[in-house]
Amino acid sequence: MVGSVQTLKFGESYLITNRIFDDASELFYKEAGDDKKGLIIWRNHPKKANGKNKNIRTIWITNISSESEHLQPHEIEQLSYNIEQFMSENEHSVVLLSSIEYLVSFNTFKEILHLIQTAKDLAAEHNVLFLTYIGTSTLDIQEENLLRQELTVVGERNE
Repeated sequence: MVGSVQTLKFGESYLITNRIFDDASELFYKEAGDDKKGLIIWRNHPKKANGKNKNIRTIWITNISSESEHLQPHEIEQLSYNIEQFMSENEHSVVLLSSIEYLVSFNTFKEILHLIQTAKDLAAEHNVLFLTYIGTSTLDIQEENLLRQELTVVGERNE
């Protein structure tokens, strides 16, 4: 499935839709390869990503305390800071932001949209490939359309 996706460019930001998450993470690992640094922000425990690439940093979005690197879903300012720090220190890297629907359940959509807009600008500034994943029908149509205006869409069923 991933092979049918258009060529992605560093410095650009993409919205991955209508795919199962495993395809989005596979795309992330394909783009990161073995030589690029990467950051994954998701709901999966960091053990799921560890071992695939030693250059990958994982931030687990969870409500529990953990020894693994994690953030609580309401810590949007800290998440924004982590993304900004990572992108500014790791030009030509790959970032995957998942769990949008989970973040929206603890914050307003407007806060999450601003986070994504800031990450998009940082990606352009630091030549980072920024990927955002949303599952099908997880946001209302107006929210999804706002994301589609900000990001280049990949993963449509007709691709």
